[in-house]
Amino acid sequence: MDVIHDKNNNEFKIELDKSSNDKAYLTYELSGDTIDFQHTYVPSNYRGKGLAEKLVLSALDYVEKEKSIQKITPSCSYVAKFLTNAPQYARYLAK
Repeated sequence: MDVIHDKNNNEFKIELDKSSNDKAYLTYELSGDTIDFQHTYVPSNYRGKGLAEKLVLSALDYVEKEKSIQKITPSCSYVAKFLTNAPQYARYLAK
């Protein structure tokens, strides 16, 4: 399952079932040099399989590559918790 960065809808997503349009996603908002990760969602029948982590890691990889992004605001509780255990991204946390 690949993560797709849908820039038009400000989300990272994993398409799970095309027939039902099920997807896991992480939404964000960009403002200047700050990205606000707002909401992570994984359908209940797909939880516990590491999909949320996969979404977050893809989003953080994007931040690492996108030189215009200097700060992360983790409005999403899952992203905030993830970042507390990932000190390599601490430099991006908006104060």
